Amino acid sequence: MPVTYIKCLGILTSIQLFTISKFCERKRWYAILCARMETKIINIQPITPSVTSFHLEKPPGFDYQAGQYINITIPCENPDNRGSRRNCSLSSAPYEDVLTLSFRHGVSTFKKTMLTLGVGTPLSFIGPFGTFFLNEDTSIPAVFLVGGIGITPVHSMIKQALFQKLPKQMTVIYSNRNSSDVPFKEELDTLAQHNTNLTIHYTTTQDKDAGRHGRIDQTMIREIVPDISAAEFYMCGVPKMTLDLKKILEEMGVTKDRIYFEVFTGY
Repeated sequence: MPVTYIKCLGILTSIQLFTISKFCERKRWYAILCARMETKIINIQPITPSVTSFHLEKPPGFDYQAGQYINITIPCENPDNRGSRRNCSLSSAPYEDVLTLSFRHGVSTFKKTMLTLGVGTPLSFIGPFGTFFLNEDTSIPAVFLVGGIGITPVHSMIKQALFQKLPKQMTVIYSNRNSSDVPFKEELDTLAQHNTNLTIHYTTTQDKDAGRHGRIDQTMIREIVPDISAAEFYMCGVPKMTLDLKKILEEMGVTKDRIYFEVFTGY
C-alpha cells in the first residue's frame, strides 16, 4: 500500500511500519554508498615492471572492509565506450591512512590515462562495494587461490588480519606468468617470515626454472592443503581461472558455503 494512502487512512499496521522502515534504511545506505568522495593522488609506486600502485588521500570518515572495491572516476578527455569510471579493488588495508589502487598496465583508455596522471591529481569515487570478505572465525583455515593482479583484495585481507593479530591460519597459492612480475612478492614474503599463521606458495605458468611450475590444479591444492574439508577457499583472478578453480573445488568435495570468489574482468 502506498505510504500516501496509508497516511490518508490514518492507519499504520506493524507490517507496514516495518516495510517503510526497511525501505528508508535501504535508501539511507544507498545514499551513503553513492555519496561521491573527493580524493587526490599522493604517491605513485611501480611495484613490478607491469603493475603500478596509486596511493590516494583517504577522505575523512571513509571506511571499508578488507576485500572491497570502489568505483573510481578519473579525468579523461577521450574516454572509451566504457567511460572514465571503473571498479577497482583496494589493495590497502582499512587500518592504513591511505587508499591504494594497484593495477596491471593494459591497452584500455582508462589504464593508459591512469599512467599519465601525476601526484596531486584530483579524483573522485563512490563506494565501498562488494562482499568478498575474510571470515574471521579463527577455527577455519583460509586458503587463497590467486592469479596475478587478483592479489589486490587478498593483500588487503591478509594485512588487515595480521594487523588485528587474528590467530587464523592463512595459506596463499599465488599463480603468475613468471617470477619477475609478481605483485607484492617482497611484502608478502616479509609478512610470512614474521607471522607463522601465513604461508605463501608461488607457482608460475611460463617460467619453468622458478621453482613450482604450472597452473593451480587439484593436484597442487592437495599437495599444499593437508585437510581440504576443514578449510575455506577464497579465489580471485580472471573469469576463466576463477570459475575453473570453483569447479575443481566442487569436484574435490568442497561445499559451496566454503567457497568465496571475486572475478576480475579487466578495466
